[in-house]
Amino acid sequence: MFKIAIIGRENVGKSTIFNKLCQKDVSIVNDSPGVTRDYITHVGKLFDLEFELVDTAGWYLGKDKNNLNVQIKNNTMAAINEVDLIFFVVDVRTYLSDEDVFFAKKIRKLNKKTILLANKAESKRVLTQDELLRLGFGEAIFIAAEHKMGFNDIYQVISPMMEQKLQIQEAKDDDNLEDRPNERQISISIIGRPNVGKSTLFNEILGFERSLVSDMAGTTRDHVIYEIEMLDNKINLIDTAGVRRKGKVYEEIEELSVKKAMSAIRISDVVLLVMDSQAALEKQDLILANLALKQNKLLIPIINKQDLINNFAEFKDEISYLIKKKLPQIKDVKVLYTSAQKNFNPKLLFEWIIKLWQLYQTKIPTSKLNDWLSKTLATYSMPIVKNNTKLKVKYVKQSSIAPPTFLFFINIATQLTVNKNFEIFLTNSLRKEFGLYGIPIQINFILNKNPFA
Repeated sequence: MFKIAIIGRENVGKSTIFNKLCQKDVSIVNDSPGVTRDYITHVGKLFDLEFELVDTAGWYLGKDKNNLNVQIKNNTMAAINEVDLIFFVVDVRTYLSDEDVFFAKKIRKLNKKTILLANKAESKRVLTQDELLRLGFGEAIFIAAEHKMGFNDIYQVISPMMEQKLQIQEAKDDDNLEDRPNERQISISIIGRPNVGKSTLFNEILGFERSLVSDMAGTTRDHVIYEIEMLDNKINLIDTAGVRRKGKVYEEIEELSVKKAMSAIRISDVVLLVMDSQAALEKQDLILANLALKQNKLLIPIINKQDLINNFAEFKDEISYLIKKKLPQIKDVKVLYTSAQKNFNPKLLFEWIIKLWQLYQTKIPTSKLNDWLSKTLATYSMPIVKNNTKLKVKYVKQSSIAPPTFLFFINIATQLTVNKNFEIFLTNSLRKEFGLYGIPIQINFILNKNPFA
């Protein structure tokens, strides 16, 4: 994975940039200098780009050469040596400091690709582009990390760098293709609240009792992994501890069970969310569903104990309504209904799982996408966005799979909100044209810049 380090002196906003790109508060943000002391790594995302991001401790020049300051500098340099790209951050509200100049000189000697980010540019600026050129990294990108201002400009610069590395890596992979086994194991975790039948389902799939089954909630306290082969696919099947609300977690061992279940989601490709037909789509179910979706897992809802349902047709309509209302990002997903203890056929379940998994990895050629776009927009009245500017979509490309993610290049800055109805229209049209039913898909909008302007 492409690796980027965020560096700079203390209190220039490195951790804010890190958190915004990670889309969660991973690093502590505080106005007091020295809050970050060790470097932190996490997966960062910018539109369709995904990379490993490193937040480093603030560089401090002072005369105090105590062990902690030396260790901080050594940790920062160690992090820098491993990355493909450096974000060198300065604060535009203050003049360049001795730390800025000294640190820039050290970085230039490393001959690493470096982008200068002039942060906190939403307020009064002291630094100009001419002054920033002194650091030797070329023109700076002015940003305001707190408001994600300027992130579009960062994308325009790093996208070709990442594309180049990907092409080099793909060429190496092709050369080594004969040395690699031609098989891929799918990891599938079974999650849900306690006592909804997860372990019973797990055992029925295996054909023997591997997980402990009990009516007492919380019997499974660690996740159990078992390798199986189903329909010519090698599968790692993961049974997890039931996740209960935090307020009901009293024992230390129960807290560990919750963490184990969360880690099972992280190592999975597919997540089967098992729910009790007598209490489906409750708050805790939705929390688990959103956790899996945020980590880009293929989520398949399973309603267990269907033999307890009286009016099945009415019940299915109610579940469909609740999913559209409470989980709109997967409103088209097919819900599976099972009775783990009665007439359960694991092959039927896995036929559907594997079909969805293959669909989740769909890659659509750019030419087909743009043919679809031209045809779709030919009869669509494009919305007026701002100041009588009509929205124009220049072209579209698929940027990643699992989930299929599409990037639409438009004629306005992404800070301007694209009409939600237009986004829904494109999503629905994509599903219909390319048969992307039953899986979540993502679309992003980004300003289309003319590189020759």
